[in-house]
Amino acid sequence: MRRGASPSFLAATLFAGVFDRLGGYRLKQLARLNWQLTRTLMTWGCTVSVLLVVAFLSKTSDTYSRGWAIAWIITAPVLLLTGRGLLHAAMATQAGGSYLARNVAIIGAGKEGERLIASLQEGQDKSVL
Repeated sequence: MRRGASPSFLAATLFAGVFDRLGGYRLKQLARLNWQLTRTLMTWGCTVSVLLVVAFLSKTSDTYSRGWAIAWIITAPVLLLTGRGLLHAAMATQAGGSYLARNVAIIGAGKEGERLIASLQEGQDKSVL
C-alpha cells in the first residue's frame, strides 16, 4: 500500500465507524439536515485529531506536505457537507420520499403485530424482533 493511502484509509474507516455509531446512516437521521451537518463536522474534527496524534506519535508528520494536509482537512468536510445537503434535498422531494418509503404488509394481529406497527410508525431502523 502506498504511504499516502494509509492515512486516507484510516480517516475513511474512522469517520465511517464513528458516524455509524452516532446513528448517522439511519434513515431517520438522514432526514434531519441540522443533525447531519453538526455530527459530520464533529466526526470530521475527531477524525483529524486522531490522525494528527497518530502522525505525531509515529513521527511521520514531517513526511506529508502541510499544504496538501491543510487542503485535505478543509476540502473533505466541505465535500461531506455538500453531499449531506444534496442527500437532504433529494429526500425532501416527493420522488425521494416515495423512493425511500417502505411498503409493509402485516399478516396477523395480536400484541406482536401491534408492537411491529408501532415500531414502524416511529421510523426505527433497527430490527423489532
